[in-house]
Amino acid sequence: MKKYISFILLLIVLTSCQSMKEYNGVKVDKLIYQTIDYMGGYTDNYVLDFINNEYLKNGYLPDEEIPELEVFNKFNDEEEKIFIDACYTYGLFNLAPKYTTNEVIMDGGAWSLVIYYEDGSIKKSFGSNAWPVRCFTNLATYFYDICGEEVVANVPEFYATPPNVSYSFKYDTGVGTGSTNNFVKVLKANYKWNKKEVKDSNIVKINEEIENTFIFGFSYGMTLYTSNYHLDKRFNKIKVCSYDESLNDEVVVYEGGWCKQIKFMLELNRIYVYTLSYKDKDFVEYTFNTFCKDDKINYGEYHYNIFNVGNAKLFINEDNTYVFESLYYYDLKNEVVSFTGSYEINNNSIILYIDNKEIVLDIYPHNLLINSSLSTFDFKKYLGDENTINYSFWS
Repeated sequence: MKKYISFILLLIVLTSCQSMKEYNGVKVDKLIYQTIDYMGGYTDNYVLDFINNEYLKNGYLPDEEIPELEVFNKFNDEEEKIFIDACYTYGLFNLAPKYTTNEVIMDGGAWSLVIYYEDGSIKKSFGSNAWPVRCFTNLATYFYDICGEEVVANVPEFYATPPNVSYSFKYDTGVGTGSTNNFVKVLKANYKWNKKEVKDSNIVKINEEIENTFIFGFSYGMTLYTSNYHLDKRFNKIKVCSYDESLNDEVVVYEGGWCKQIKFMLELNRIYVYTLSYKDKDFVEYTFNTFCKDDKINYGEYHYNIFNVGNAKLFINEDNTYVFESLYYYDLKNEVVSFTGSYEINNNSIILYIDNKEIVLDIYPHNLLINSSLSTFDFKKYLGDENTINYSFWS
C-alpha cells in the first residue's frame, strides 16, 4: 500500500514539473475567454491580442450596453512566447468542444474560449458548470503573468500577493510595559511582485492618512518576526529606514538577512519604511509612522465597561473642562450620574476635580487607568467596593 501511495505522489510531482514544450504550430493572433455568472448574468470578456501585444477586458450586465474593451496590460514578444508555449504544453489548444456535468447546480456559471489563428482558422470550446480543471489550474500563473490578474483560475496566494512579515509594537512607561499593536496601522506602499507592480505611490500622503496614537514621554519599540520566510530562496534582504515628515533625513535602522527576530527602538514623529527585497528584483515596501501630539491625551471620548454596573464615559474638552457621565450609583442602580468640572495634567496623570474631590487617572499609551490609591473621590458610594475600581478607559 505504501509503495502504491508513493507511486501516486511521485506521479503528481512529475506531472506538476512537466517540462515546457515549444509551440511550432500556426501563429495565434487572438484569444478570447468569456465567463457568465448564472446568478445575475454578469459577463466578463478577457482578450489577449497577440498582434498588438495587449490584454483587454470589459464586463457588463444583460440589460446594459456592452462597453468598449479597455487595455488592462501590455506584454512583449518574449512574454508572449512563454505564454503560448505553456498553453501548448498544458493542452489549451486541444480542449474538448464542450464540458458539462450531470450534477444539478442551481447557480454556477458558463465559460467559452475562442482562439483565432493567423491562417483564419478558429478553435472553440465551451463549458457549463464544468471546466478542464487540470489545464486551467496549470495555466493560472501564466495567465496572471501576461494579464496582470487572475483569469482562468486562482493563483496561489503567495504568487499574487507580496509577502509581509509579522510584527508587534511595544511601549515602556518606565513602570510597566504593554503592547500597542491594535493602535498602529502598517500599510503596503510600493511593490513589484510576479509581473505586477505599484511604483511611485506617495508614502508621505499615505502616512498623513494614518492616524496612529503615540504619546510623549514613553519609549516605543518594534519587532519584525522573519522566521517564517527564511525558506524563500528568492529573498535577498530586509531594510528598515526612518525619515522625517517630508521623507527626508534618512536613517538606516536595520539592514540584513533573515533572522528570528529584528528588534529596534522607535523615534517619535518619524515615518518608517521597511523593504523586503528579492533576488529577481521584486520588492515590497511597508510603511507606518510615529506621529504624536504635544498633549498627553487626545481630546475626545474615553469609556470603559464596569462589569455589570454600566458603561462610564469621559469627555475631554479643549477649554480645560471635562464631562464624566453614565456612572451608576451602587445603591440606586437605575440612577445615572454625570459630573462636570476642570482638570489638569500632572506627572503623567490627569486629575478630575469634583466638589473638592479628585479622580486621578494614570496615563498610559491608549488608555487611562483609575488610580484608586491617590483618588479622594468616594467611588464606594457609586460602585461598591473601592478595591474593584481598577479598569481602563480606552480611547
